[in-house]
Amino acid sequence: MSKIKNNNSNLCNSCNRISLDMRLDRLKRGCASDPDYNIRVIRSWANTPLRIYMASLQEEFNRIGELLSLTENEKDTITYQEAAKRIDRITNQRTVYELLELLVDPFVQYYYMKIKNGGA
Repeated sequence: MSKIKNNNSNLCNSCNRISLDMRLDRLKRGCASDPDYNIRVIRSWANTPLRIYMASLQEEFNRIGELLSLTENEKDTITYQEAAKRIDRITNQRTVYELLELLVDPFVQYYYMKIKNGGA
């Protein structure tokens, strides 16, 4: 298997990994050391029930339910991924923006808790 040569000095050319210096710099700036971290976290929550994902933010969860016109049964069963798919079908940009802000709140809380505890 051949390796792809990468001219980006922040990546290790033989393995396409981020250099230690770049990772340390990202951590100093309060970012995850790996830019793919956010994507992996979000994907890992795909099948998480939205009610559990939003557990600490009940008011925001109820607002999402209103904006997505969820029934009580749907509120109990909809997953993070299903909510994201529904948001993707909405054409009103104001509504989409509000939903995305609400949906990102628990992630932001998790992310900063993780950074504060020396992870990411």
